[in-house]
Amino acid sequence: MALPYNFEKKYTFSQEDYPQINSNYLRTAIYNVFASDKFIDEKENKITFSSNNSLINFRFIFDIIIEQTDVLKLKFVVNLVDLLKITLFLLVFIALFSKFAFHNYLLFAGIFIFIFYFANVIFISSYLNRNIEKALSMMGYNREEIFNPEQQEWLQNPNKCSACGENITENHIVCPSCGLKIKQNPYTKPLDLSQRNSGGGIKYHYKGKK
Repeated sequence: MALPYNFEKKYTFSQEDYPQINSNYLRTAIYNVFASDKFIDEKENKITFSSNNSLINFRFIFDIIIEQTDVLKLKFVVNLVDLLKITLFLLVFIALFSKFAFHNYLLFAGIFIFIFYFANVIFISSYLNRNIEKALSMMGYNREEIFNPEQQEWLQNPNKCSACGENITENHIVCPSCGLKIKQNPYTKPLDLSQRNSGGGIKYHYKGKK
């Protein structure tokens, strides 16, 4: 099914144009950029999330489908059934309390559906496109291929989030605006003994309870 029940967009990455990319790397990047959304399920090549990043803050479900053949393909499919239900509910609600003549109401309904429904579709599509571009940026491609000049300035500025441009400091672990992971939390890094002298040991001290 297509609009109005769902919306989808496809991406194709050839090995010639993107030699570094593979399905596993892309899958990991997708999990990272959609970490703020609710993970629902993963089956074979399909990852399902739910999100409320819509124009009216309603929760929608979307699938990310990754296929590896001679080329790598990515597709997102957004379930818009709930958006359609909300649109129809609002039309009925307005009809009950409006004083429009019937033919005027039909004209209003057509304009309302077009603006309300498609504005949400555009907003959702923009959100997913931005996150997929973030995932691609993790793969090490040329910045000029993905980022506009403003975003390239963010990447060069250590005091700006590379994803959204929010002001950050060296103490930030994640961006306070978009939630992008900026660096590993130093308090959760695994113990690294590689810099210790081989002759030295670790001393353990036990203190008994009184």
